[in-house]
Amino acid sequence: MRRLATGSLGVGFAALLALAGCADSGTPPQPGNSASTSSTSDGTSAGAVISAEQAKVIAVQEVGGGQAGEVEADDENNVPVWKVTVISTDGVRHRVSVDQRTGAVLVTEIDK
Repeated sequence: MRRLATGSLGVGFAALLALAGCADSGTPPQPGNSASTSSTSDGTSAGAVISAEQAKVIAVQEVGGGQAGEVEADDENNVPVWKVTVISTDGVRHRVSVDQRTGAVLVTEIDK
């Protein structure tokens, strides 16, 4: 498996979400108020701003198109993320980590 860091594209998309009113207000979380990764009935994690469905859209755009599959709540270095599995249009399986608070893509992994 090859791991690619793809912060700049995710940040750009996060800015787009902010303009569309989908991202948080930019206020950093307060100490002791970190987001949990337990799911709620509306497809978000407690404390998440980006829903699982929004994370799927972001992940598919990150890999240049394809079909999103499984989504799970997890964390990367104490940052709550959605881990989205995407099969790109060329048949490659990707695993994309999307920050639940900002929509930024933190990590993209490609299975070979």
